[in-house]
Amino acid sequence: MVIETNFSTQHGANAGFTFLEAIVAVTIVGVVLLPIMSLINQSISQLRMVADANRQSMAMESSIAAMGSINPLVQPEGTMDLGNFSLSWSSETLVAPNTERRPGTGLAGFSTGFYSLRVTTHLDNGDEWFSFDTRKVGYRTNTISNPFGTQNSR
Repeated sequence: MVIETNFSTQHGANAGFTFLEAIVAVTIVGVVLLPIMSLINQSISQLRMVADANRQSMAMESSIAAMGSINPLVQPEGTMDLGNFSLSWSSETLVAPNTERRPGTGLAGFSTGFYSLRVTTHLDNGDEWFSFDTRKVGYRTNTISNPFGTQNSR
């Protein structure tokens, strides 16, 4: 038994893809690309969330560093511009500053108090971004000529 095969190139109506084959190919490509596009979209969303979290973390560090120079006894409320955002704060007295002289304690020339600060950051458009609480010591120097009440002799 001899089997003949004809590998000749076909011309005419049978050449190329049929319309049904093209629809099946497009459907298969679509089914394969759908999960890939979904994965790419999810990855982009996660990258945006990570970038926002990173930006907020850096802003938090900048805010905490900026609050290091604030003395709540002298400046209980205020605002500060930090470039891409601004912050505002208000303080509440937790321990009132001492007003009497305390010779021998190392604090004779200072009034000190303990404060709770509420710090709020604002975006450039004025919207509140995030806020946090911190505690700080407030201080100021007292004008005490001699805490022991005696005159210095030379």
